[in-house]
Amino acid sequence: MKGAYSSIKRIFGKYVSTRKFVNMAREMVIKVSLYNMFMRMTHDEV
Repeated sequence: MKGAYSSIKRIFGKYVSTRKFVNMAREMVIKVSLYNMFMRMTHDEV
């Protein structure tokens, strides 16, 4: 889990760009979803 969190921060940056908590949560869901898609794409190529 810690490795995934570190990777997400490295790829997308360690800050969110919104101020409202609801929007922060949405932004993080999008970032995690994109990260998961990237991981599936790279693992499928092997």
